[in-house]
Parts: sequence; structure tokens; C-alpha cells
Amino acid sequence: MAKQEEEENEKRRLVEQERRKQRELQEKKEAREREEKRLKELQEKEEQKQKLLDGSEVKNTPITKIDYDEEELPKSSEFIRPPVVVGATIQPSVKNDEEVLKRIAADEEERKRKEEQARIEKENTILKQKLKEEEKINEEIKRQHERIKLEEQQKMNEELLKENERKKMEELARAELKKKADEEKMIEDKKKLEEEAIQKKLEEESIKKKLEEESIKKKLDEETTKLKLEEEAKKKEELNRLEEERQLEEQKLHEQLKNGAASEEDPEGGYIAVALYDYQASADDEISFDPDDIVTNIEMIDKGWWRGLCKGQYGLFPANYVEIID
Repeated sequence: MAKQEEEENEKRRLVEQERRKQRELQEKKEAREREEKRLKELQEKEEQKQKLLDGSEVKNTPITKIDYDEEELPKSSEFIRPPVVVGATIQPSVKNDEEVLKRIAADEEERKRKEEQARIEKENTILKQKLKEEEKINEEIKRQHERIKLEEQQKMNEELLKENERKKMEELARAELKKKADEEKMIEDKKKLEEEAIQKKLEEESIKKKLEEESIKKKLDEETTKLKLEEEAKKKEELNRLEEERQLEEQKLHEQLKNGAASEEDPEGGYIAVALYDYQASADDEISFDPDDIVTNIEMIDKGWWRGLCKGQYGLFPANYVEIID
């Protein structure tokens, strides 16, 4: 940043220097033009004066006064008698003096002309030298300007090259970032597709497993239901059979009681009792019965437990759940 500011300051300094030189050249040019104009006016005046001298006739010409500047007084050691002026004409006695005056005036004019010409030539020489110097200065300014222009152009080219290089690096960086982003996006998309495929496969497997489980469960339920129905049918059939046997036993017992064939002790069949409460067998060697069921062929195993036959089953039962029939 500091280097760039220094370059800008140097550039402004050179531009200001160039402007000053241009102003100086313009002022010199205007001074030269003014001098040339002045010299030209002087030369025109001399030419007009020379024409007047060449074309004028002194004879019979009224002379009022002849003026000379102190610097223009004729330089001569010869005594010149001044002309006698009477009225407006020159007397014949002074004709020779008039010729002398005319010659002196002509010599003086010639001298002044030569001096003026020498002065003009000197000024022209000086002017030419100044012009040459100005040309040299102009050439130097031109070279300086071209050098500055070349340096500026080189600087612009360098800056343009740097800018192009920077843009190129930025484009490469953007391209690299875009490539990296595209690769990451591609990887992310691929990963997402794989995850979706895995998820879809898991869902399909889950659905398939669920359907299989439902199918298996349905089959199990059907089999369970079938087994349950079969078991219930068997139980119902067994209950019906036992109920028939019980009814036959009761019928037989009632017939025996009716005929007086029953006794308190039957050597073949044992005691007979009626169930007071409901009892469900808790072991394989026990029997179950409901209230008012008839238990026959009772054997008194011990004080608390007896063995008997009820509904086609023979096994143990609690003695306090039945009452012996007298």
C-alpha cells in the first residue's frame, strides 16, 4: 500500500514538472513571438523611411526644421555651415550645403540601417540559439515524456499482468473449490443413495419379516385354534362321556338306594359318599368333583385323605369335602 502511494506521488510530481516545463516553453514562445513582431515592425519602419528618402526631392521643397537626436548627429570634423532659411524656399547660395546635408543624412541613415541590421542579425542569432535551446529542451521534454509514458505503460502492463495472474489464480481457486464441492456433493449423494438403498432394503426386509411373522403367527393361531378346538372337542367329548358315566352311576346308585341294596360297608365296592364342595385335583393321583357328585368305592387311606371313584376317575380326595351316605 505504501509503495503504491509512493508511486502515485512520484507520478503526480512528474506530471506537475511536465506542466511547469510546458508553461515555461509557452512563455518563451510568446516572448519570442513578441520580439519577432517588434523586430518586424522596426524593419517595416526602416523600409518605409528608406522609401521616403529614395523617393523624395529636396529641390524647391519647403524646409521648416531639421531635427536630429543627440545620438543621430552626424559625426564629421568638417565644419558645416547651417542652411539659411528664408521663408519657405532654399536660396541658390546654399545648394551645395543642401547636397552635403543630404549626403550626411544618407550616410547617417545608412549607418543607422547597418547598426539596426547588425542588431537584428544579432537578435536573430540569439533567437536562433534560443530556438535551438528550446528545441533541445523540447526534445528533452519529449524524451522525458516518452520515458514517463513508457514507464507508465510498463507499469500498466505489469499491473495488468499481475491482475491477469491474480484473476487466473482466483479462477483456478474457484475451479478447485467447485471441483472439491462437486466431489463432496457426489460423495454425499452416493452416500445418501447407499443409505436410502440400505434403509429401503431394511424396510423391505422388515416388511417381509413382519409378513412372515404374521404368516407364522397366523398359522400358529390357526394351529392353536385348531388344537384348542380339538382339545375342547375332546374335553367336551370326555365331559359328555364322564357325564354319561356319572349319570349312569347316579342312576345305578339311585336304583340301589331305591331297592335297598346299598349298605354302609360294601365288601366289593367300599363306601359311597356325596360331594359337599367343589374340589379340583392338584396332582395326578387326585380326582376332581363338583357339589352333589357321587363318589363310590371309597377306601379310607388315612384320617384326612380317602381314595374313590367319581366320573370315571379313581384317585385321592380330601375326606372333609364329602359326606358318607348311610
